[in-house]
Amino acid sequence: MEREVSRLDIGDISTPELQNRLNREVLPNLEALEVRLRRQLDEQDGGQVRSGATDKVPAGYVDAVAEYFRKLSKGK
Repeated sequence: MEREVSRLDIGDISTPELQNRLNREVLPNLEALEVRLRRQLDEQDGGQVRSGATDKVPAGYVDAVAEYFRKLSKGK
């Protein structure tokens, strides 16, 4: 990836031509790299689900939140 970026003769970074070139040449490579890295992480983690923060549910909403997640899990 570094070689590809250094290969580009960037020049003025504010031109529409550069933006188009970045969209055409750099972004697809970055997206492919992201996919490869995510797959590697998934293989290492054994497909474990990543969860968000463990914020506490406000009092009075515990049952509603639990029901919400039950419905989400059944929708698969």
